[in-house]
Amino acid sequence: MWGVKLMKRKNINYGFSIVELIIVAGILSLLSAVAVPISLNIFQKQQVARVSQDIENALKKAQNNAVYLKNDTDWGVKLASNTYVLFEGSSFSARDSARDESYDLSVGADFQTNYTGDEIVFDKFSGVPYEIISGEKTAKVGAGTITISAGSISRIINIVKGQMIYQTVN
Repeated sequence: MWGVKLMKRKNINYGFSIVELIIVAGILSLLSAVAVPISLNIFQKQQVARVSQDIENALKKAQNNAVYLKNDTDWGVKLASNTYVLFEGSSFSARDSARDESYDLSVGADFQTNYTGDEIVFDKFSGVPYEIISGEKTAKVGAGTITISAGSISRIINIVKGQMIYQTVN
């Protein structure tokens, strides 16, 4: 009619082919295979850092309470399998349990210590750390460590006779 050619409409398919879907699924699988271990490692690092900082703070608080003669007694920290307790007294068995401050360890975080017992008590006034073995105060601790770990991540809390408590990262 007036010089306009009518064009035949081509058959255009909209959507994705199965090959495109397989490629996208493969890329997403590869990304998640890389991202999941990295995010788990970051989670473990944060968990170990938080738990080690909490235990270090409890140790420093016990030491400060002893040095500044809070309630005119020794102060200590007892380490148990899934908790740790800041306590007032010359040993955990002789403590005033009404003043206990108990804290739960995060699931998956473990700790080890090179102390013989599971209690560290700081002498009133001097703040010098002692080990408690079978409910009795032993000789002063020269130096000791508490290692907190989760998976391959670990931190070490160092307790030094000269009233220093600090962390090192493995």
